[in-house]
Amino acid sequence: MKFIFFTLIHVGFQLACVFSSKIYNSNDLEIWQKFFNEANMRNSQHCNDDDTFNDPCSSCNAEGDPERPHIKCTKAHHEFYIAEIILMNNDLSGTLKTSLSGLKHIKHIDLRGNHEL
Repeated sequence: MKFIFFTLIHVGFQLACVFSSKIYNSNDLEIWQKFFNEANMRNSQHCNDDDTFNDPCSSCNAEGDPERPHIKCTKAHHEFYIAEIILMNNDLSGTLKTSLSGLKHIKHIDLRGNHEL
């Protein structure tokens, strides 16, 4: 019985972290999703849908324009980690309680121009 319970939890955990073909680091995905909610990203100009909430690096990309709001990831140890959050002038608002410093591979964060954040 304990083995079955563990397996169900393990399978559920894996499903929570797998979106599209990427396996996100569970810590990074949790931090991202808290930030997404705290910054009211559903009301922002870009990167504001469920796809971005669940799969930030695939659905919120610069598409050849590095000045466009985007999220970039890096792959390490068979998982994807958030490496760059560029969400300038994106109408973000709210009070951030989540520390983005918990993102182990973060190199660059740009939130300028979000006057309500």
